[in-house]
Amino acid sequence: MYEISELIDDKNTQLYKDIAAQFIVSLEHSLNDHWYASLKNEKVAIGVNSTNHPQACFSHELLHIKLRMMGYKTPMFDPGVNEKEHVEGLIGFFDDFLQHLKIYSQFTGLGYDGNVFLTEADGVHIKKTSRDVERFKKMVAKGEMPKNHSALILPLIVVKTPPQTEHTLRIEEKLKLLMSQETMAKIDKIIDDWAGDATLDPIEYFAELFRLMGMKGVKLAHSKDGRGGVVS
Repeated sequence: MYEISELIDDKNTQLYKDIAAQFIVSLEHSLNDHWYASLKNEKVAIGVNSTNHPQACFSHELLHIKLRMMGYKTPMFDPGVNEKEHVEGLIGFFDDFLQHLKIYSQFTGLGYDGNVFLTEADGVHIKKTSRDVERFKKMVAKGEMPKNHSALILPLIVVKTPPQTEHTLRIEEKLKLLMSQETMAKIDKIIDDWAGDATLDPIEYFAELFRLMGMKGVKLAHSKDGRGGVVS
């Protein structure tokens, strides 16, 4: 496993100092291929694993923590009539999407190439998404899946997550043939509105994503004051 000193470079030194000034930062071994960051009881834990660009990965996770320091909070939820594990998984999926939309420009602003924003494990996930889209394409052609099915929303979010590459843009073009222009436009609106939202309050964007998935009755609330809305 890495030492923190190995993960600090000339691009992330100040970022690390700003976070370490407020929290105790430690590393722990990730049990899968993904890096992650957690903040609890004034302590930051960064989950690490082998990668070709560890300093970039470390900076990526520090930016997740910085976003929380700036006020971003993942909403609490009540699944309502929906399966709890499914809703919980989607909360995590949407959470990563919305946070990545915010921190990507900060990451490249530090001086890193956008191509190292994601880990090698994320590259494997994109390849799986490409295979899923081909499978969905065949299912739609055979009439086994209707066009604009909610299952197509998730691969669209994957390929809309920065950085967009030639590969992800090709996948997006295939999805456009399977989805309505209205649904595509709604995703683009969420991205544009969130990009310009200085409040860092994601709750309405979570709600809109659940609506696109056709999942009714999921209750979302802010972490502290209990305010929130019901997805309908």
